[in-house]
Amino acid sequence: MNTFSAIGALLLSTLVLVRLGRRKRQTLPLPPGPPADPIIGHMRLFPDPQVTSEVFHEWSQKYGDVFSLNVLGKTIIVLGSEQAAADLLERRSAIYSGRAPLGYYIAIGWGDTVVFTQNGPFHSLQRKLYQEGFGKNVVSQYWEAQQREATVLLKGLLEDPKSYDRYARRFAGATVTDIGYGHRIDSFDDDFFILGENMCKVAGKAATPSLLDIHPIFARLPSWFPGAWFVSLIKETKPYMDAIVLGNHQKVEEQMKTGMARPSFTSKHLEAMYGEEQDPQQICALRFAAGMILQVQVSRVSP
Repeated sequence: MNTFSAIGALLLSTLVLVRLGRRKRQTLPLPPGPPADPIIGHMRLFPDPQVTSEVFHEWSQKYGDVFSLNVLGKTIIVLGSEQAAADLLERRSAIYSGRAPLGYYIAIGWGDTVVFTQNGPFHSLQRKLYQEGFGKNVVSQYWEAQQREATVLLKGLLEDPKSYDRYARRFAGATVTDIGYGHRIDSFDDDFFILGENMCKVAGKAATPSLLDIHPIFARLPSWFPGAWFVSLIKETKPYMDAIVLGNHQKVEEQMKTGMARPSFTSKHLEAMYGEEQDPQQICALRFAAGMILQVQVSRVSP
């Protein structure tokens, strides 16, 4: 082991021990789980994002519908059945429906999205925007976009069946981009499509446990530091996230000023807001809410 690796291992062990030492004693035992390693817990066993669901299903068959993992001192409770999810997240939602902070997403500026914010005014504001934009009485307005992109998808598959993955990614990206920002993707060279493709390439790595899950201060580590693989990933990803949250929103605002904006989730909410006194928090919530719509392209279809 070289000097840097030894220092990194020592620092990691010390930090985890301190964290464990400060953690309040559990009043009740945690659910069972796979055998863990000292200090690092299940970090070595934690599955890659591509096979997480399959591995978790296997473990639920062995350890029960509710089992626990420990990664670098942080406890993870996994719900392995629909019944377990309903019992805890619906019937006891006041206790268990919070959202765990994920260091990587916070570091790239994604921590204010509805997925990661805790219950409060800002979270409620984003949920209201989604309810207004995707309620059962208004979703029919998106059928045209879905049908048009489905036609493009089928035509592409007939012409080039071997490029199924690429056309599937284009279908997902083009549909949500049209819905979120009123932008139509006409080719694989479109800036919106390329932005989504770039996010796809790095988003899968974000689920890997890291030092950021212990404390966000580790984002300041140099990239060469042992275990700090996420530092370079943050630098690579953050510009994409800024483009999604800020850049796409600004494009719609500019189009609205010139009368060129097409109907979309963003433009319709901006029109409603223009009739009222401008609230910076509302504008910020809309930016993140619209940005999350594009996450469908990233999370559902990856290259």
